[in-house]
Amino acid sequence: KNTENGLDASYSIELPSNWSLENKEQIDDVLSSFENGILNDDLSLLDLHSFIDFIILNELSKNIDAYRLSTYLGYDGNKVGTHVAWDYNIAWGLAEHGNGFDPIGFVIEGEFSDFHPYWWKILWENKKFQIALKHRYAEHRKSELSNRNIRELISQYENLLSSQIELNFAKWPLMGKKIWPNKHKSNTHKEELDLLKTWIEQRLIWLDQQWGMNATE
Repeated sequence: KNTENGLDASYSIELPSNWSLENKEQIDDVLSSFENGILNDDLSLLDLHSFIDFIILNELSKNIDAYRLSTYLGYDGNKVGTHVAWDYNIAWGLAEHGNGFDPIGFVIEGEFSDFHPYWWKILWENKKFQIALKHRYAEHRKSELSNRNIRELISQYENLLSSQIELNFAKWPLMGKKIWPNKHKSNTHKEELDLLKTWIEQRLIWLDQQWGMNATE
């Protein structure tokens, strides 16, 4: 727990796994510099693109576990970054709690935001950060996150997995059942897939409106 600036944020050290007191002191120094930088509008210690990409991915997928859970900070000796993307099993419009099913609304401002480390809110409200985020989002929407590219990616996975669909639901008969934390109860795999495609399209429309983009085909 780092409390040097009078605000609390708790961290769990993963690497090194067998850390020494010297390691901990070094990590504490980096975390203090990182937090104080954000507090004082100094983002020079941040790998800015990694933080922005982390937010874009978690907001696009509306991952309600983001920021407070499933979040790693890494330090390469020069910059602090968020380079690990994982744990999206309660995302993409799936969850009924935390308003996760609604394509409208930011997770970072949502129901669980009080449980986020305090510096996420400060970073989110930083004008320089917001400008950089919008520029980065616009770049992604012209390439990896274009509607066309996302549709093609879903189709690729659909084709790759098509031969195993029947076997999968024979092993795990989930269709037509209410499964926590799912908001919707799909009767077929196609219905579930169509729901995902529609949700992503609606989510992109909303994000485009928030981040100053025209829809990119």
